[in-house]
Amino acid sequence: MPEDQKLPDNSHILTNQEIDACISALEHLLADTNQLFELPPEKRTALLKASGKLSRPTRDEHQQRRKDAKKAAKRKMIAKDTARKKNNGYTIC
Repeated sequence: MPEDQKLPDNSHILTNQEIDACISALEHLLADTNQLFELPPEKRTALLKASGKLSRPTRDEHQQRRKDAKKAAKRKMIAKDTARKKNNGYTIC
């Protein structure tokens, strides 16, 4: 991978406002596709590649997303059970 194309830092959690801004920007581009073609070719290509990867992941990416979702659900369930047991007076080993 070239040095100028480093992977993004995954430590940043997007806020709801940032997600809403992304959705709004994409909807505006859909409504007026001329804006898309007014972008510099590099930016337009990067935008289309990123949106394509998100909407149509490869098989491996899809499996990894499923695994990550299962792990997150399990962590939530464990935290919920721990809190419930704590509130009911159960001892946690």
